[in-house]
Amino acid sequence: MWIWIACVWAGEITTVGHGQVSVAPDAARIQIQLTAEDEQASKALAQLFRTSEALIADLMAMGIDEADLRTQNLSLVPSAEWRDGRIVREYFVASHSLSLMLRRLDDLGTVADRLVAGNQRQSFFLQLVISDPEQWQRLALTRAMQNARINAEIMVGAEERVLGDPVQIDARVSQVTPNDEGYRLDDVAAPPISPGEQIVSAQVTVTYAF
Repeated sequence: MWIWIACVWAGEITTVGHGQVSVAPDAARIQIQLTAEDEQASKALAQLFRTSEALIADLMAMGIDEADLRTQNLSLVPSAEWRDGRIVREYFVASHSLSLMLRRLDDLGTVADRLVAGNQRQSFFLQLVISDPEQWQRLALTRAMQNARINAEIMVGAEERVLGDPVQIDARVSQVTPNDEGYRLDDVAAPPISPGEQIVSAQVTVTYAF
């Protein structure tokens, strides 16, 4: 239950209004981490590039738009394997962080199956998102303004006065926070996903003349 506040000054009244919308996520943002290692830096990179190119080609063949695929990070770092306090192997680890925006949740199982194929050294991190949050933020804001006016009309009506137009508005709209799920691809091929709902909320402070 929302608690509303009203402050009355000479000829003006200020109220706080709240509005919210429950929205089911309709897309997923997937962070894919590809890795390869070899004792030679050039071979580690070559292996990583082959894996990355094959994955990108397959995803695009599934209908993923190239604009929805973006490299976020590419790295090559030296590493070592220790045993009994001694280095027994030195090698290089090449990594490629790829961001995928999946706009059809129904395709998630197919995409996950492809990511698992071949037992490549990779993992992904999944965020369920709302593809167009602005329309829901506008709706939450509209409801908040309606709530603020109702509150003001109740207060002014009690004094047998007529509410006028807004003279000042301060609004805050929530940022939609995605649900986060992490998966190791060598453990899960096509994870069952329950999108649930996310709350988009808005709060306004409105001063009306009366």
